[in-house]
Amino acid sequence: MLVNDAISLLARELRDVDLPYQFTDDDLFSALVDGVDELNAVYHQQFAVSGSGALAIISPEPDSTEKKIWLISSAIIIISGEKVRAAASAFVLSNAGGRTDLTGIPEALGSALGVFRGRLNKFIELAQRQITENQMISREKTRQVTE
Repeated sequence: MLVNDAISLLARELRDVDLPYQFTDDDLFSALVDGVDELNAVYHQQFAVSGSGALAIISPEPDSTEKKIWLISSAIIIISGEKVRAAASAFVLSNAGGRTDLTGIPEALGSALGVFRGRLNKFIELAQRQITENQMISREKTRQVTE
């Protein structure tokens, strides 16, 4: 699968679908490449990105569950970076014209991270169940052949 093909999927995952876009294609591409490392850290299969730019591909081809784990992992990378950036610029400004409070943004992004991590855990559990079921089926077939 071309990594570039996953850019729009990640943008949808982040709800970044209306102009002006919050994240550039380069931001999303980088998160997707980094997301492969996260996918490898939590998953049984090892994936790799080969090539570069528009021709970069992830291999082996991820199935639908693996793709979801990859996209959510990539979204977590993006949101984590946004949280760090927001925390660095969180402030309260009060003057005669009113009050501007940006201190709640990092907390809101932290909540979004919690939602993404919860979804990631659900997909990881699903993948582990699928692996276990496939192993049981394989053992049963092997047992039937040897009898």
